[in-house]
Amino acid sequence: MKEQVSNRCKILITKKIADSLSEKEQSELNEYLTSNSIAKQYFAELKRIWDSTNTLVPNSIFKIDVSEEWVKFIQSLKSKKS
Repeated sequence: MKEQVSNRCKILITKKIADSLSEKEQSELNEYLTSNSIAKQYFAELKRIWDSTNTLVPNSIFKIDVSEEWVKFIQSLKSKKS
């Protein structure tokens, strides 16, 4: 079976890149990245993309609360299903 990147791992990677991981989440992400080579590649690529966009928009202007935005996203999906 081919390795895949779980939704949970994708959330943790996104939070890591946005610098909003808790210590517990950091440990969880480390486990994913050491045990799944596809997740490690996914993280590296997403970080490379994030870092390249960071030169366009400075962090001081563009700060996102990933957890808050994720909740909004999930709520919008639920409202579309109704």
